Amino acid sequence: MKQNYSLYITKLLAIFQIVFVICYFVYFLYIGLQWGFGERMKLLLFSDSVYIFLFVSTIGLLTFRRWGWWLSIILYAKLLLARAVTVIATFVNIRFGFIAETLHIYLFLSDLLLILLFAVIIVFFTRPATKKLYGISLSGVRLFFLAGTSAVIVYFIYFIVMLLMVNSFL
Repeated sequence: MKQNYSLYITKLLAIFQIVFVICYFVYFLYIGLQWGFGERMKLLLFSDSVYIFLFVSTIGLLTFRRWGWWLSIILYAKLLLARAVTVIATFVNIRFGFIAETLHIYLFLSDLLLILLFAVIIVFFTRPATKKLYGISLSGVRLFFLAGTSAVIVYFIYFIVMLLMVNSFL
């Protein structure tokens, strides 16, 4: 029964991922067509290109491929890491006066909700029934180390490329 539950939730998540990616990039295209694809839009397009990998992971999840599971775990861990860094950086910038804002929970509410969502998705994927569905036998520290290290590497690659892109626009 647990495996059926995991199967339905996984399919539902995969469908949500594909709908999200399509809606997001259609909206992005609309904004670009209305206001133009300037440098800022190009930076946003690259920084949000990680969502395209959700499309790829959806294919892997729906076909029950191990790489789909791994890609999903790594992407959601990368997204969680990026949001956590954003919250910490915003807090530090406000606290030390680099940003002229007052410190309110409302500034962090959407980021904290996204962190919670990504954490719940990661916990779901690391459940034994879900891992069994995709033939994943790793657990505990090894799984955390492999997925976490991969997410950090992907995050740093994105960060370095974004710095280079911002530098090229200046």
